[in-house]
Amino acid sequence: MLKLGTENNLLQEESLKLEWQPKVQFFPDGHNETFQTPFQLQPLVVLPEGRQPNDWDGEVARLLKYLHSNQMICKQSQQMGNDVDSDGGWDICFEPKIGLNSTDCLVYSVGIGYEWSFDEAMAAYGCDVIAFDPSMKQQSHRHSKRVLFQNFGLWDRNTDTYSGKSLMSQKVDLWKVRTLEGLMAEMNHQHKRIDILKIDIEGAEWEVLYQMLERGTLQYVKQLVFEVHVWKPTPGDEKAYFQKKYSILKWLEEQGFRMWNWHWNHLALGSKLGYNHFFREPCCYELSWINTRFNNWWQFEMGVWQQS
Repeated sequence: MLKLGTENNLLQEESLKLEWQPKVQFFPDGHNETFQTPFQLQPLVVLPEGRQPNDWDGEVARLLKYLHSNQMICKQSQQMGNDVDSDGGWDICFEPKIGLNSTDCLVYSVGIGYEWSFDEAMAAYGCDVIAFDPSMKQQSHRHSKRVLFQNFGLWDRNTDTYSGKSLMSQKVDLWKVRTLEGLMAEMNHQHKRIDILKIDIEGAEWEVLYQMLERGTLQYVKQLVFEVHVWKPTPGDEKAYFQKKYSILKWLEEQGFRMWNWHWNHLALGSKLGYNHFFREPCCYELSWINTRFNNWWQFEMGVWQQS
């Protein structure tokens, strides 16, 4: 593990030592496609009825339609951890083509909140699990035989002085947070495959996704499961708020990821999203994605995997 200087006194120069250039041409058999395409906002198109709605409502409708539509089928899947009516479980694909090997499996689980059911389920399968959460006020420790807890969070930059607070407290604390590259460097996992990356960080996922896509680090991840939070935006910023979230998900798709499962978080609060419609949409969706760039997937006909 890298030593980064005294706690709460991390200099910018020391922080940069965590950054390493991801090898986005990481794939087998000489496949060398690059994925560091620039982010682009996706323009809103006219809806099927031929009418252009209020821009705010149109952006909401487009985002919700995307969140409600799978792009692939996984015929062998399992909820790992608590069941769908509780919190803490995540849908994982066990198709042989995915190559989730119980004797050589690495899971990064970001955002624990004292709920260990997913981590223990993946450990029971045979994976080595590294759990990250700075909000629990626990020192890094061995939680169980295959689950290692680290007192770091995931963010879009590396610092030991991030001002954060947990959902259960209004008190602001100073947290250690790292980019995905930073977490991998802390664990001496530079350029190592991550079989499953789980992210549940209460709204910060949008900035984190943007940074990982910009850097190309998600190309080390085989399966990505995360919760997205969609709240009522700041007045005057509604159109841009929903447009950027939709565009980040499309950027994820452009880099080879496909969503195969979604569901609402059944404990989520309702949120008024649109101007005229969608008054009580759930705020939170749990999404499961597969990185189709792994395991020579580009050599297979994607039509086999498309939702019919």
